Amino acid sequence: SSAVVNKSKTKSVSLSLPSDRNDQYLLGVYQNNMQVVEDAVITPGTTRHSVTLTGYGVQSYDLYINSQFYKTVKVDFEAND
Repeated sequence: SSAVVNKSKTKSVSLSLPSDRNDQYLLGVYQNNMQVVEDAVITPGTTRHSVTLTGYGVQSYDLYINSQFYKTVKVDFEAND
C-alpha cells in the first residue's frame, strides 16, 4: 500500500545513553527483533547518539548494548521537534 509509504517520515533521533560506562561499546537499534540501525561504536563518556529513523505515527525501538537489551524508546514521527 503506497499510502503507508507516503506517510513515512525520516527524522534524526537523539538517543540518551548510559553515563556510567567507561568502556567502548556497540549500540544497536532494533524494531520487532529486526536490526534497523547498524551497530555504532560508542566511546566512553558519550551520553547522546543520533540515529536516522524512518517511520510513521509512534514507533517503538529497542536499544541493545553489546547485544544485551538496554531499553525501549518511543519515536513520534508526527511531532515537529
